Amino acid sequence: MTCAGNVKMGPIVKNRRITFLLLILALYGSFCLSSAGAAEKSPQWWSAELKMGFWMPTNNTTKQFFDKCCNINVMLDGGFLYKGRYGVEVGAGFMIKDGNAVGVTTGSTSSDKFDLLTIPMETNAVIRFDFVENQIVVPYVKGGADYVYYREDVKGIVTSGLKTGLHAQGGLQFLVEAIDTDATLETDFGINDIYFVIDAKYSWINSFGKTGLDLSGMTYSAGILFEF
Repeated sequence: MTCAGNVKMGPIVKNRRITFLLLILALYGSFCLSSAGAAEKSPQWWSAELKMGFWMPTNNTTKQFFDKCCNINVMLDGGFLYKGRYGVEVGAGFMIKDGNAVGVTTGSTSSDKFDLLTIPMETNAVIRFDFVENQIVVPYVKGGADYVYYREDVKGIVTSGLKTGLHAQGGLQFLVEAIDTDATLETDFGINDIYFVIDAKYSWINSFGKTGLDLSGMTYSAGILFEF
């Protein structure tokens, strides 16, 4: 394959083109590798997803008490699924963090100790771009509302309450068919498909601009999705 002229592409342009081509090839391959004759043996109306991820706060005050990386949280989501593509979900999880505050400008550790427990709850609308039976790679997007119970203890001063907000989320799910080649899970338990999932979510959680604890930030997660 040749290009007319002598225009040279910089490394950034080349990388973007390579990334785009790899994405197209992955999606194309997911259609080509689908098992056309492997129809589901049972109805598929529900989903359940267990994920572990790390949260990165974006509020400057909150960042004084958290590292930039790896504030671990766990979430369990489940809900109704229509035609394997459209769904509504509810979820809940937890995050526990303790330690010393970190200076937002210097990055140094201070003497201020803190303990924080959060119990995030969420509702979601979901679109999964699943068009072919046993599609290998399925992109998806989610969006919805957040409700986070928190309890924080800073130098012996305890506060607790409920924070609300919104989030937007996108990711990829990869079909893991090899672990159930004889369809035992589907026959015995009604589990049609199992996926490994990765995603990124931005949450705006500050009770819509009110003062106090701001839990806004990015969350990067990985986990397992069951459809049944």
